[in-house]
Amino acid sequence: MTPESIAALDHISAGYDPDPALSMSLHADAYTDPKWFGVDQRAIFARTWQWLCHVEKLRVPGGYVTGTVAGMPILAVRDEAGTLRAFYNVCKHRAHELLSGSGVRHSIVCPYHAWTFDLTGRLRRARNTGGMPGFDTSAVCLDRIQVAEFGGMVYVNLDPEAAPLSVQAGGLEASRRGRPTWPS
Repeated sequence: MTPESIAALDHISAGYDPDPALSMSLHADAYTDPKWFGVDQRAIFARTWQWLCHVEKLRVPGGYVTGTVAGMPILAVRDEAGTLRAFYNVCKHRAHELLSGSGVRHSIVCPYHAWTFDLTGRLRRARNTGGMPGFDTSAVCLDRIQVAEFGGMVYVNLDPEAAPLSVQAGGLEASRRGRPTWPS
């Protein structure tokens, strides 16, 4: 870290104490300065489970919803087998946005050059590529991100190394099914 970044960190964290009972609010810059927003996007939102929608929006095969997490465009879809999947919402060809809003689709078609992906993210058709030596549609697929259903909601996590939501939530889902377990 540079001396400037150390000074900025000291400034922003003035009032912080590891003991929550002694800790004060972060400096106002932490909530208003765009550079700290970028730090939060990269260090927190891109690495933790984020709410996307209610599971009802993705109940039927082909149901999809789009969103933005940590500044990244994402889409979640229920495939024909009923599996919930999530991807970066960009075409592998020219990075054009694939879908917008929510709805039901039988495939994902890029509006730019009509590359067509199935609901598992595999490329099925790419116009005008038949004459390209070595082009293999089976080698192209959308970039996946982690997705989970939890408590009737859908969550995504951009960090491929993050623990599954069910692990991070401990016994919360199990306790939700039965009687809540409260510490005595």
